[in-house]
Amino acid sequence: IRMGREGEVKGGGGLPENSKRSKGTIESAVRNTIHFASIPDIVNMAQGMVYWSPPEGAVEATSKVLTSGSLVEQAQIYKYGPVEGNQELLQALSHKVKTKNKLSL
Repeated sequence: IRMGREGEVKGGGGLPENSKRSKGTIESAVRNTIHFASIPDIVNMAQGMVYWSPPEGAVEATSKVLTSGSLVEQAQIYKYGPVEGNQELLQALSHKVKTKNKLSL
C-alpha cells in the first residue's frame, strides 16, 4: 500500500490497517471521560472554566495572604492541599451533612 497524490491510497483496496503494535493500545482516559460524561445523570467533574465567582470570604482571605502574609504563606497558596483533605473543612462538611441533610457518614 502506498499513498498517491492528494492522499489517495494505492493498492490494498482502502485505508491501510493499523500496525500490530497500535492495535494493542488502549483508548485514552480523555476519550473514556468524554464517553461517560455523555451518559445521562453523570456529572463531569473535570476541571474547566466555572461560571460563578468564589465566595467573598475566599477572595478576602486570598487577598490578605497575598498582600500582608509572609513569603511562606504566599508560597503555600499555590500548592495543592493535603491528600487527606483540610481537616477543618472536612469537619464543617461532616457537621453540615449530619445536621442539615440528616445523613450519616
